[in-house]
Amino acid sequence: MYLINLASHPETLSCALKDLVSIYGWTKYIVLYENDDGLFRLQGVLQLSEVGGKAGYFMKIPSGDDYRPFLYEVLDEEIYAHFVIDCAPAIAYQILKQAQQIGLLNSRIHIIFTTLDLATLDLDDFKYSRAMIVAPRVVDPDREEVKEVIRHWHEYASSVDTDGEDSENQSDNSKSGSSNYDSNSPNFYERFDIEHLGRTRSRQSRRAKRSEEEIEGSVDEPAILEQR
Repeated sequence: MYLINLASHPETLSCALKDLVSIYGWTKYIVLYENDDGLFRLQGVLQLSEVGGKAGYFMKIPSGDDYRPFLYEVLDEEIYAHFVIDCAPAIAYQILKQAQQIGLLNSRIHIIFTTLDLATLDLDDFKYSRAMIVAPRVVDPDREEVKEVIRHWHEYASSVDTDGEDSENQSDNSKSGSSNYDSNSPNFYERFDIEHLGRTRSRQSRRAKRSEEEIEGSVDEPAILEQR
């Protein structure tokens, strides 16, 4: 089995986020992070705050499911409209949903999410919020080259699964002495009848052989006793 890791190195992602903040020309922003691991991805943004003359304010996202009190405190600050948020996709969705519930997701807000999986979420609920929501993505699934690679992967995976199932079935059948057939197959019952008939004849043959041996034994045994 081969595994292909398409995730960007944290240092590479950190530089990309740093460049993104610089391109947007942000001078004041708030960085929200879920845990300390996210600080590795945010090193570039942190450097902008330290040496780039930017006013970056770092805050840790509280644990729990209700982020609304925290969002009231953060998003309602008029001087801050730009945010970099590092968190899991599920938390990112909840932050957007709860910010919209309390009326703080509007045209004033500009958010950069660091997760590479934001595109896997259904964000239709937020498309009319007028907030600008941005997130990096490793590949563009609409590119023809990407579609071609994915198609080859699916074909290869299907062939591997089929080969694996066939070899496994053959191995199991050789051990158990039986065959597995799909009952939806048009030839299933025909094959079953043939196999059933074959097994029935085989059992009848073994029983007949055992009966003959028992008869022979019962005839020979008295003869041996008479000799004694």
